Amino acid sequence: MEMTKFWQEYEHDEPFWNPQVKAASGLTITFLLAAAIISLSSGNDWFFVNAIMMGVVFVILGYIHHHVRLNNATIWALSGWCVLHMAGGLIPVPATWPIEGDIQVLYSWWLIPDYLKYDNIVHAYGFGVTT
Repeated sequence: MEMTKFWQEYEHDEPFWNPQVKAASGLTITFLLAAAIISLSSGNDWFFVNAIMMGVVFVILGYIHHHVRLNNATIWALSGWCVLHMAGGLIPVPATWPIEGDIQVLYSWWLIPDYLKYDNIVHAYGFGVTT
């Protein structure tokens, strides 16, 4: 059976905009807008593009959810990944914390020096959720 036909015939038990989806979407949109504004105001053009790309991913996930109804836990987990990802590039860490490179943000922070960074944890979490 072709995928689009399956989607058209699938009957949904749950409404598209249930209260959990509204709350997670509101948090995600608010955080993405804040991240974009902070990125632009701080001159962090690369992270502004990153915030835009996360917005594109958010729209694609909305399309997927519209057709297959992701469960609430998955939607919250994806929203959390977005928040952790955006925080990683925007939240500064103290100068005394071990980092990789010159940029003092969470993504550069070594949780276990030379073995495990914040970046590794966030990406492992995100790929785990999407899998």
